[in-house]
Amino acid sequence: MNYNLKMMNMKRLIIATLTLGTFFASTPTLTAQEEIAEAQVELQAPAVSDFVKIDIADLPEAVTAAVAADFAESEIKEAYVNEKANYKLVLTKADEDDQTVYATKEGEWIDEADASPEQ
Repeated sequence: MNYNLKMMNMKRLIIATLTLGTFFASTPTLTAQEEIAEAQVELQAPAVSDFVKIDIADLPEAVTAAVAADFAESEIKEAYVNEKANYKLVLTKADEDDQTVYATKEGEWIDEADASPEQ
């Protein structure tokens, strides 16, 4: 009986050691995984927009005329302006996805890269 008691205590000691060893071995892994998750969150943070939303009524006449001429079936859903006085317009058209276009204050169409104030 004394032998069985020693074997039982030995099994408990081994199981406790393995349990604690597994816990401590996995702790650095969890920390590393948390750091990776935080890094991914930082990478996925939205970029700060250089454009500020404005009322559609505040658009220059040349911009609204260009939309009417080149996108006759579309309506301006949202309007934005940046420090270079370039405009970002979100156009909507029945039964179609919204379209984003960029224009100068003179109503000339430009690429998104050309609209950026960093240019």
